[in-house]
Amino acid sequence: MKNKLIYALLSLVIALGLWFYVITVVSPESEETYYNIPVVLRNESVLTDKGLMINNPKEPTVTLRLKGNRSDLNNLKNSDIALIADLSKINEKGQHRLSFDISYPGSFADNAFEVLSYSPDRIVLDIVEWTTKVVDVQVEFTGAAPTDYIVYKEDYQLDQEKVTISGPKTVIDQITHAKAVVDLTDQKSTISGVTYDLEFAYEGEEELDLSQVKADITQVTPTIKIQRVKEIQLLVELTYGGGMTAENTEIIYSQQTIKVSGSESLLQTLDDTLVLDRINVADLLSDETREYEIAPFFPAEIDNLSGIDKVSVTISLPYLETKVLQITNIVAQNAPAGMTADIGTKVCNVTVRGARELIETITADDLQIVVDLTNGIAGTELYKANVTVINPAYQDVGVVGKYDIAVDLK
Repeated sequence: MKNKLIYALLSLVIALGLWFYVITVVSPESEETYYNIPVVLRNESVLTDKGLMINNPKEPTVTLRLKGNRSDLNNLKNSDIALIADLSKINEKGQHRLSFDISYPGSFADNAFEVLSYSPDRIVLDIVEWTTKVVDVQVEFTGAAPTDYIVYKEDYQLDQEKVTISGPKTVIDQITHAKAVVDLTDQKSTISGVTYDLEFAYEGEEELDLSQVKADITQVTPTIKIQRVKEIQLLVELTYGGGMTAENTEIIYSQQTIKVSGSESLLQTLDDTLVLDRINVADLLSDETREYEIAPFFPAEIDNLSGIDKVSVTISLPYLETKVLQITNIVAQNAPAGMTADIGTKVCNVTVRGARELIETITADDLQIVVDLTNGIAGTELYKANVTVINPAYQDVGVVGKYDIAVDLK
């Protein structure tokens, strides 16, 4: 048994020796296939200088079948093989078939390998016109801020207002601008320091392949002002005397409420009622109208959304030939296409003036308030109204004062 074991080990050693002799001396060569080797495209910048570019969606690859020394093939990896195609000879757009050169690392002899086959034998490149241009960056809004908050959509600021784009001319020519899409849902404070990815807007309804469009910037940081909105009641406090009482004295406002916006903390310091003045009506000999500037009543950080700089207040005494009518016949005209109008002002006090016999008999049914919404915008705004006397019998009665009507356009 000991001799058999020795003979078996000796036989194994002899067999290994013979195998090594065969593969190194008798038959040292072998073959190997290397798959999906990428082709390096040289002088691509030269192509760009000619106003051309490669439009292939994928990087070209080649499969090689090599013959060589077995040990060399065992040491050669896919990443060691370099396939190089020269683009400098391409001068026009269209499909081009290019040959490529093969090189190996310096650790292998120049003639170490024989190429048995390669597939494909040439790479096919789709060459198109290349161009570049500068487009504007815009902010596009989606969603809506919560009720009682206003977004200053037209006053946003961008850290980058332009972007330079390059790529296939047929694609670049259709791009109109870049946009950052900002969702306003649940936004209750100014947006600042938040980065948004850029998207490209283009002409036409068909989807445009933007995969080969390159830009010098891909993100922007907008600053978008968002503030809380508050409605303020306007008031003139009267002190009665000299026979004048609350029952026989009337006060007429050109605007009874305004809307302002500001930070949450600042709006908390404002009362719901703004006292414009305190007047002793005993000192008035006739009707008196006073105008009040709105701005001085508020801090500079507060924005007056109503756009009304002045408010007129008329103190009307009963013996004069004037009359205040509560007009409910309020109509809106010329709403922009696709919008509906909801009139928020249900009743408007209108002062009329005329002969005693006309003033005594005229009623609210004889007047109408018309709001022109030709230039209206979405949201709740105040619009100048035109008050007209619709009853021909009272054409000599005039309307005193200017009036604003709140309308919600949706």
